[in-house]
Amino acid sequence: MTSCAPSSSADPVENRPKIEHFRISQNKLGDRDLLTPHGLDTKARITARFIQRKRLEYDALQAQLEQITAEAQAAGLIDPSANR
Repeated sequence: MTSCAPSSSADPVENRPKIEHFRISQNKLGDRDLLTPHGLDTKARITARFIQRKRLEYDALQAQLEQITAEAQAAGLIDPSANR
């Protein structure tokens, strides 16, 4: 059974794809920041904002779907006892 413990970010095997990408990149100056702690932190913050934005979009769509479903049930277009 394998451990679910998080691996160290200094793991050379884990970083190999990043290093390989950098090696073959035509834009080394643009990619070099991704290999630094600051670059990784920046990417993590951008990713967190993306996830937060997508969760808000999901919640808005879910609320809209619930409203439309309730309207359709009230109009007798959908059986209220049917779940999805």
